[in-house]
Amino acid sequence: MHAFSYVAPAIGNSVTFCVSGTADIDQRGKVVAEGETSAAAMKKKLEFVLGVIGNRLAEMELDWSSATHVDLYLAADIPGLWGSTILPAIGAAGASGVRLHHARPPIVGAEVELEARGLAQELVLRTG
Repeated sequence: MHAFSYVAPAIGNSVTFCVSGTADIDQRGKVVAEGETSAAAMKKKLEFVLGVIGNRLAEMELDWSSATHVDLYLAADIPGLWGSTILPAIGAAGASGVRLHHARPPIVGAEVELEARGLAQELVLRTG
């Protein structure tokens, strides 16, 4: 994969940010509900990462409504958790959709990773 990113002065007052991916690993370095992928375990994992990202947004005096991109990486299925856990937590950010990646996060033992970004403008150039 190849990418190139750059920034330029904004014309307006839009806020841009990137809250880096957060895996289901607590402050002690322990995986939340380690080794489990049941619906209850996945709910715990999702609630944890949603809380961490929500807190990071709050630290920047932002909330989920500022996010234009939400990326969710999952190693297991989460039937029923979209409407009960994810969408209520991210609120207005859900209007832009959630990019779902059926992939294991790059941390051994993790099952869930979540990140959020707010962009004033994104240009994607396609080649080929």
